[in-house]
Amino acid sequence: MRKKKNIYIVQYEKLSAFLNGLNEIDVTNLESGKYELKFELVNKKELNKKSKSHILSFDEFTLQSIISDLNKMKTREEGIILLTSKCSSRFDFETLAKKMDIPFQKSDTIERLKEKIIESSIGYKLRSQAIQGSKGKE
Repeated sequence: MRKKKNIYIVQYEKLSAFLNGLNEIDVTNLESGKYELKFELVNKKELNKKSKSHILSFDEFTLQSIISDLNKMKTREEGIILLTSKCSSRFDFETLAKKMDIPFQKSDTIERLKEKIIESSIGYKLRSQAIQGSKGKE
């Protein structure tokens, strides 16, 4: 029979995974004191109710608008600016990735989700243009 892990160890592992998933800017802000970690106990049933209501705030029109705008972009930087201004939470990035049929993992950070969205909407066009441009010179 498998022995259950100590609750303290499980929670330390979750904290460690969270901290390892932070981007460099968040780590810098945390180190400088600009950001602060907040711990709270949350009832999972209440959390599920809140997340279901969030789905309604990111409607189909907004998703299509963001995808359309991304497809018109010429540089990755423009795409990052658009995503940063339109998506405010991890849930928004995941919803957008699902809509665009981009595979992702729950362990992906927000930065990684941004990269995947940008690469599938703008990056592939830039790579294709670079390949076609180099073939045209031969």
